[in-house]
Amino acid sequence: MIDTTEAWIDLLLQHGPFTVLLGVPALVAIFMIEIRISRLRKLEPPPYGRTELIFWPSQIFISLACLSLVGLVVALGTETADGVWGATFLMLYSWVRALFLNRDEHRYKARSSDTLFLYYLTTITLSVIAIYILHDQAPSLPKLPVPTVVLHLTLFTFFTTLGFVVEAWPRSHTKVQTRAREAEHLSEYDQANLCSRLTYHYIDRIVSLGAQRPLVPADIDHTTPEYLRTRQGLAGVGPRSHHASNGTYTPSFFWTVIRAYRTQVLVAVFLRFVAFRLPFLTPILFRQLLAFITEYHRAANSDGKEGVPALGGGLVIALALFAINMVGTVLGTMALQ
Repeated sequence: MIDTTEAWIDLLLQHGPFTVLLGVPALVAIFMIEIRISRLRKLEPPPYGRTELIFWPSQIFISLACLSLVGLVVALGTETADGVWGATFLMLYSWVRALFLNRDEHRYKARSSDTLFLYYLTTITLSVIAIYILHDQAPSLPKLPVPTVVLHLTLFTFFTTLGFVVEAWPRSHTKVQTRAREAEHLSEYDQANLCSRLTYHYIDRIVSLGAQRPLVPADIDHTTPEYLRTRQGLAGVGPRSHHASNGTYTPSFFWTVIRAYRTQVLVAVFLRFVAFRLPFLTPILFRQLLAFITEYHRAANSDGKEGVPALGGGLVIALALFAINMVGTVLGTMALQ
């Protein structure tokens, strides 16, 4: 019986594993970063300044990560085997552009970047996988200076991890965020970064306050105008309290939320539906990928008796598998907004 995991690793090793693991995500990230930068630069910079305590550590850690990649490019010289050089160049360019994105996020939005957060997370995960393959398959890479590549990739992963910690750190109580919240009437959710939303950290203050005493409308910072304008919102508290006290009306918190945020609820339901369906495609694509690897391995060992399937087909399946999982994660996150 063929070990499909071993066949997959062999396939990667024969056709530039690091181009697939690191280069292709970097290419996608370059495209996404450029789109985000172009959108940000169409906005008017707010007069709040930037949170220096977060901005400069982010820039420093991204710069150090870029220097690690520059060192790797210099160490490789003209050696382009196994796709390391091309992947390193794409990663270097993407993180140089990330420096500009981080600057523009602080200049135009005064908040953390969801694009950078996701790219940090993806890069760290794939870099760890690449380092593992280098350690485990060093004898299969005779043309590659494996210890040097491992050293620079480890430094790169270390600095990106530090940058990720800074990017994910809650920042709702900084002076810049406080000024923005007061000027734009933003809620804590509006200012929460992606990590805070995923972990529900932004609601800790309200939960802690609710554990001490019953909540009142003033406890919720900057309730949205849409909610205030509805009869089910704070503007209708008095009349509805009167009806409730007389027993003529039973208020419903559920319908209050539905009527106040009708559009947002419909969008969230649609996104949740799509995000729920996408994972069902994963086993189908994975089965296709395993079938391709098995067929490729059998054809490669048939001494030319069987035609080797085109490598592009396997790469398309692998990228589709990666893209569906990423889109499913992003949609699942957006559905919570």
